[in-house]
Parts: sequence; C-alpha cells; structure tokens
Amino acid sequence: MFTHQQVWDAIEALARARGWSLSRLAVRGGLDPTALNRSKRAGFDGKPRWPSTETLAKLLSATDTTLGEFCRLVEREPESESERQQPQAMRGNVLLVEDDAFFRESSAKGLRQAGYIVHIAADHRGALDILDDERPIDVMCTDVVMPDGLGGVALARLARLRRPNLKIIYVTGYEIPGLADHAKGPVLQKPIMTSQLVAEIGRLIGRPA
Repeated sequence: MFTHQQVWDAIEALARARGWSLSRLAVRGGLDPTALNRSKRAGFDGKPRWPSTETLAKLLSATDTTLGEFCRLVEREPESESERQQPQAMRGNVLLVEDDAFFRESSAKGLRQAGYIVHIAADHRGALDILDDERPIDVMCTDVVMPDGLGGVALARLARLRRPNLKIIYVTGYEIPGLADHAKGPVLQKPIMTSQLVAEIGRLIGRPA
C-alpha cells in the first residue's frame, strides 16, 4: 500500500530528475502553474488531496515516464530533506527516434535504467517537435531507414540546423553502401544490445559507464 506522501514525493522526483520546478512540470503537463504546489495537497478541512488519474497521465506524458517507472518512484525509500533539495544526478539527455516500437521501448527502458533522461519519437515529425522546444538534448539516436517520413541522415541535417552541437548516433538493420561517409556520426548495426547503445552514447558525450 502506498501513501499520499509517497505519491507526491514521486511527482516531485519527476520534476527534479529533469531540473524542473514543480510549476514548470505543471505547465509542461498542461496544468495550472500552481496545480502541484504543496499548499494544494490538502483541503480546507485538512483532508489530503490526491492527484487525479488525469493529472498523473499528463505528468507522465510530459516527462516521458512509464507507469511502471512512476510506480517504482512511489515505492522507493523516502528521501531526506537534503536529497529533496538536490537535483537528481543524471548522465545525459537522449532523443531516441525509432519507428520500431519494440526496439524503441526496450532501448528507452535500458537507457533510463542507466541514468539517462530519454525522449522518444516514432518519426522525424515527433523528433523535430522535441528539438524545437526547450528540452535539453545531448545526443540523438536515430534509425536510418524510417518508412513514414524522412530517414535518419536527412533528420540529422535538420536537427543540426536547430542545434549545431547535437551529437548523433545512427542505428540500422540494413547494409547501406556509403552510409558512413554521409552519416557524420557513429553507425550501429542492428541487432544492438542495450549495453552497447549505453556505452556508445556515454563515449560520445564524454560520460562513460
């Protein structure tokens, strides 16, 4: 059984993991900026107010967090006051662009377990939407061949117009002649172990495992 305090602590952990204030997390989730304030966690009668399922769904979507990941935050040991005041140490921010849902989700899970903040997109449109907002991104890992829309090499060109210092890693299940000459970044051949992807991203951004 979990408590009212555990749920709100988990919401605060979502914000800290991304270096956001509670008000910024609320805005990113489409809520009123004061919706997550501590003063609003109890009613006038002193009874605890629980976040609604709709609120939780919006916050998980805004932070690219799965329900399972949030439940683990709820169930973990309570933090000390000093830990609550410190941003959670994260290894970096990754944008994962992949049309294969299984590879996308399994890779995102592995990267998050390794300490990365992971944003996911199924095609170039979703990736460019993420790159156009204010989220920090250290490296973009993109599939080379995506049937619906632009491929990885063309996406990388558009991405670097927006963020010139963005690191790029390409993944592909195909043998593509001349790819290494055009990619301007490491190319990993599928099937790829999650540990291999974690190691390559860490090497690229200077934060090895």
